[in-house]
Amino acid sequence: MSHPSLKHLSIATLACIVALLLTICPAAAQAGDAIPSVATARGPIQVFVLVGDENMLEQGVIGSSGSQPKPGTLQAVVAHNPKYAFLKGKNGKWVTRHDVVVYDLDPILNNTKAMGHYLQVGDVPYGGRKAKHCIGPELMFGTIMGRHYKQPVLIVRFAALPYPWYVAGSRSLGHDFLPPSSRGSEAITGGWDVIHFNWGIWDAMYFSKSSRYYQGHGNTTSVADYENNLRRLVARLKLTGAKLIFANTTPIWKGPPGRPNGDVNAFNAVAKKVMQENGVTYENLNALVPPNGTPKNHNVHAVGNLAPQVIKDILAAIASRKHNNKPLPRVLLIGDSITGTYVKQVMYNLDGKADVYMIPTNGEGTWFGLRKINEWLQPKQYLLSGDSYLELVDGLRSTFKHLDKVFPGYHGQGYKLDGLVWFQGSADCKSDAMTAAYQSNLANLIIDLRKDLNAPRLPVVVAAIPPAAVWQRADIKSAEKVFEAQMAVGDPRKYPAFAGNVESIDTREDVFPKAQRPGGRDLFDGNADSYLKLGSQMATSMLHLLQAEHAGTPRHAGGVSRW
Repeated sequence: MSHPSLKHLSIATLACIVALLLTICPAAAQAGDAIPSVATARGPIQVFVLVGDENMLEQGVIGSSGSQPKPGTLQAVVAHNPKYAFLKGKNGKWVTRHDVVVYDLDPILNNTKAMGHYLQVGDVPYGGRKAKHCIGPELMFGTIMGRHYKQPVLIVRFAALPYPWYVAGSRSLGHDFLPPSSRGSEAITGGWDVIHFNWGIWDAMYFSKSSRYYQGHGNTTSVADYENNLRRLVARLKLTGAKLIFANTTPIWKGPPGRPNGDVNAFNAVAKKVMQENGVTYENLNALVPPNGTPKNHNVHAVGNLAPQVIKDILAAIASRKHNNKPLPRVLLIGDSITGTYVKQVMYNLDGKADVYMIPTNGEGTWFGLRKINEWLQPKQYLLSGDSYLELVDGLRSTFKHLDKVFPGYHGQGYKLDGLVWFQGSADCKSDAMTAAYQSNLANLIIDLRKDLNAPRLPVVVAAIPPAAVWQRADIKSAEKVFEAQMAVGDPRKYPAFAGNVESIDTREDVFPKAQRPGGRDLFDGNADSYLKLGSQMATSMLHLLQAEHAGTPRHAGGVSRW
């Protein structure tokens, strides 16, 4: 809980206290000093959720050490600003906090569902990707929260980097995160026009019985079981009346000694037979994987750009139907993280031509598909909500239910959901309609997330995007309107119900002159100081909201906490 001495402090006073702590107490974070670890800390885990687009991730360049570090890099900031000296230990190396854990929830970023990692200086590479050697707002947010609480802290982050062929700011509130309340009527009629689906990677991959991904039917799915499962799944999909497209399995490597993966060619052979017998379009994505990708590269996601073929086949499927839903055809994507490599580009290119949705979780293998297929095919959940909204809610519920799979050293001590931070908006600036609806959509997002997480007074901090940083990727007037909408939601005069539990922060001063920006595709062009300031602002504002805790309904450990 919040320290009693913080109950009546203003946000300005809190900011001063935070700055003072970071200045006079750097030794608290030095390597070898007594920072509590998650294994020794007592009490329920304090949980904070950070949600947004790629600007919520590590984008501030660390840079190389030396006598003349590049301006704007973390090395330069630490060298010239003593208040950040605590980020390095006595040995000169970057410090890791073992009382704060960061778990990346987004299935596109953390495509292997890796357990959370201790708060560190720098990003964690997932699925064989290379580290970017950057920091994000989580560094200072986690540092401040780690110092504030005696209990361990868990930061659950939901954000993903755009792939090289995506445009920056690839996730919108007006589409991807669109909350249920922004959809209006629940009188949904009609079904799917096109369903694009794939299973295979998870069936062919070797999983030991101790693995969280073990499906209970052998280390790999047998080819015979795979064929039988596909037949059952296709039979169910055909009942929708949609035009069906099956994407075959892309290559995977043979596997390490003693842990052989399945034969993808054998899987694809039976899949082709099943699809041809049922009149399903068979899409050979396997043949499009570049020679330098899988299986030479052990990363199964090294598949190159598959989106153009998928887009072409979906458009052909739509054109082949005599009657499609109005005003736009509806397309559902069912798949795993391979589908995740092209889903955003498919959505972007089909914008205005079709409404494209993806299931709210990783499709995994055919065994999992058989359990979930009826749930996935219900149009209402997609038409009333954006895909990313569904993934966020579904992912948070699963995270809280399986904390032992997320939090290192978890021993059943429970948790408290303390707050949520929102930082997004670039994508909506590119659409006049999304810009106009941003304020109402954001208010609905807060209301709906509180309802779906059963946390009616959950503190929410909205970090308003700096328009001057967005204008390079969108119209400056649209960027200013989105900024104003984000600030408005935190204004108690405009939203009395949010008074004391929602706060907006102005990030315009976090943008540095061009000469101090190392370069990047993010809002701050790689400036590490921007992310240090941003994380500090988020934490300070959150602590300010938590002052009101004593006047509200007590929270409860165990299930999703209630305010």
